[in-house]
Amino acid sequence: MVVVPVAEVFNDYGREVLALLRKAGFRAELDASSDSLGKKVRNAEQDKLNYALVIGEAEQGSRSVAVRNIRAKTQEVMSLEDFVKMASEEMKERKL
Repeated sequence: MVVVPVAEVFNDYGREVLALLRKAGFRAELDASSDSLGKKVRNAEQDKLNYALVIGEAEQGSRSVAVRNIRAKTQEVMSLEDFVKMASEEMKERKL
């Protein structure tokens, strides 16, 4: 999975999210490049990643993430803790 800040000002929150994911045992990366949001998501698709966690002002303010399921082509906003629980269950079921 990849953490995708929509702008450079959200990179610090992106690093917090990344640290939490790694602490929970996930392989995750932070795309802090200056590429557009579309290009960052497209890169995640090309890398065959399962999730792109998009973060911006609303997500930072509410301590949440916009979860883009790349395989299902869906997006929903959920708290960071809820995402970790969901992804942990998927990992146990070997879906992730």
